[in-house]
Amino acid sequence: MIVATGPTLLREVARRRSDRPITFGIDELGTLGAMPTGTSGESCRDEPQQPKAANMTTSSTVGERRLRDLVLSEPVRDPELVMSPRRLGAARLTRYSFSRTMLRRAAAGSWKVARTRFDIDDDGAGETIYLVDTGDHTFSFVAFTTILDESLHTDRVVAGQWEICGALVDGDLSRDDELAALLRSEVPKQERGRLPASVSVLTRGNRSVRFFDYLVDTLASGNQPSGDHVADAGYIMRSTAFYGNGKFGMRSFEGLDSTGPISAPYRAQMVAAWCFRELSYDVVEHCARARGGDRAVRFDAEWSRFFGLGNATGLGLVPYAFKHPRVIDSWVGIREVALAKARFADASDERIEIVRHWLNKTIAHFENGTDADCTPFLNPLAVSEVAERLGNEFEALVARPDISTSGLFDAWYRSAEADGVETAELCVSLLLELGPTLDSDLDDELDQLLVVDESV
Repeated sequence: MIVATGPTLLREVARRRSDRPITFGIDELGTLGAMPTGTSGESCRDEPQQPKAANMTTSSTVGERRLRDLVLSEPVRDPELVMSPRRLGAARLTRYSFSRTMLRRAAAGSWKVARTRFDIDDDGAGETIYLVDTGDHTFSFVAFTTILDESLHTDRVVAGQWEICGALVDGDLSRDDELAALLRSEVPKQERGRLPASVSVLTRGNRSVRFFDYLVDTLASGNQPSGDHVADAGYIMRSTAFYGNGKFGMRSFEGLDSTGPISAPYRAQMVAAWCFRELSYDVVEHCARARGGDRAVRFDAEWSRFFGLGNATGLGLVPYAFKHPRVIDSWVGIREVALAKARFADASDERIEIVRHWLNKTIAHFENGTDADCTPFLNPLAVSEVAERLGNEFEALVARPDISTSGLFDAWYRSAEADGVETAELCVSLLLELGPTLDSDLDDELDQLLVVDESV
């Protein structure tokens, strides 16, 4: 179990729910829920017990103090439940995940992205530069691409050759020929290279062996991809590492402006991944034009939104989780505070429609996947079945006259909990989509809490 030294924020807040001990039992809905001993399921469902204020005097980080300020009266889940390995393994993407917080920051700040160099041959080998203008700062993502024999493809971190090597760099690289020449020499070396402090992220990866050429040939012939052929892919290129924070001579993240565009954890890596993903589309479409000439087409609007960036390894996250308990505590706490606000929010017509919208998107997304064995995780088709059950239960609860609007979302969550961990955590992700309707400042507040002071 990963917990911070001493009482965690979640444990402290959980104790605020009631003077009475918490037990798990079956309420009148036949669902599993946390209820103070001696209360009925009805009172727990329709009128959630309000926690009493507590005098929190333990030492805390700035992030923990901010989280406490956000916790007003909504009960959070017990930390023993939240931090169990099985539940953490079932947790899914939410609106507070790194990629989505980055994209919201980019949209809110009207970031502009331009391709300032695209020196690529007909096979997709060459050099590309993207310029990211955040309004008060500029970054360049430079990528050097080549083609490897399939026998040389490996997703192991110890590989020595890659088809794509890239870096996120301060400033407009297209105007700095000397730095560009240095990166042209050092970036493809990866761990064997040495980089200047203007570099924030170093990355590399390979094309999809199964789908890259298929996509090029399909577009070259004037057609769009077949969903049956690529639905289980999800990516055109796959990364194998995102290095940063001082490695190989790069900038240490401690020196970043705390209010800057890449100051939040993994923000720099997500910007690099964002550009990496755009590179995959640009290279495929360029190769398709080279092969098909006037017959070639670009990805249509729907396919332009479909593919992401694959990731072949996450080994570095394992020791990171154990070595940075305050960070993990705060990141999980962000999700739990947002969930508490959603569970006990009034179920207005607008919020009910938001849940329905995201349920439909979830089902549509996962039902196009495969039934491959993904043990110990659920495969996409199994997840779509979970989402279907969630949707059916939600509509059944909405139709019940004895469920008040103040208890609907909590009743839905507890019903999901009774169905299993995977169901519960998918329900959590769906409920968190209510965030903007709960508090206009909630997104910004929680985004700031990604930055954690680890000093003791």
